[in-house]
Amino acid sequence: MTSFIYDASVGACTRALNNTLAMLDKAEAYAAEKKFDIDVLMQSRLAPDMFPLGAQIFIACSFAKNLGCRLAGAEPPDYERGPATLESSRALIKRTLDILAAINPEAMEGAEIRPVTFSTSPTTKETEPGAIYLTKVAMPNIMFHITTTYLILRHNGVPLGKRDFIG
Repeated sequence: MTSFIYDASVGACTRALNNTLAMLDKAEAYAAEKKFDIDVLMQSRLAPDMFPLGAQIFIACSFAKNLGCRLAGAEPPDYERGPATLESSRALIKRTLDILAAINPEAMEGAEIRPVTFSTSPTTKETEPGAIYLTKVAMPNIMFHITTTYLILRHNGVPLGKRDFIG
C-alpha cells in the first residue's frame, strides 16, 4: 500500500507526464496532417513574455523529479537545458518518469514533516515541511507548466480536450 503523499506526488506527476506524452503524440500527428514542422510548436508561446512549449515541459519535468526525490530524502539529479525539440522533450519526460518510478514508496514515510530545502531564486533557498513543499510549491508549479503546455498546443489547433489533460 502506498501513502497519500506518495500518490499525491509521484503518482500525480507520473499521470500528468504520461498525459503530456500523449498530448505530444497528438501534436506530432497534427503537424504531419497539416504539413508543418513540429518544432514550430515547440517554440510556440501563449504570450510574448511566457516561455515556449519546450521550456514549459522542461520546467514541469524539473519540478517533478525534484519533488519526488526531495520527498524521498534524496538529492535530485540536475537536468541540463538543451535545444527543446519534440525528441528531446519526449526523452526528458521519459527520463523523469524513470526517476519517479525508481522512488521507493517506503522512502516517503514521514515525508510530510521532513524538511525540504529548495531554491526560490539563484541566491535564495527556503526550507519547508514536505507537505507544504508538495502543496504550495511543487505541485502548483508542475500543474501550471503542464496546463500551459496543453494550452499552447490547443491554441495552435492541436485537437485536445479535457480528457487529454486529465487522462
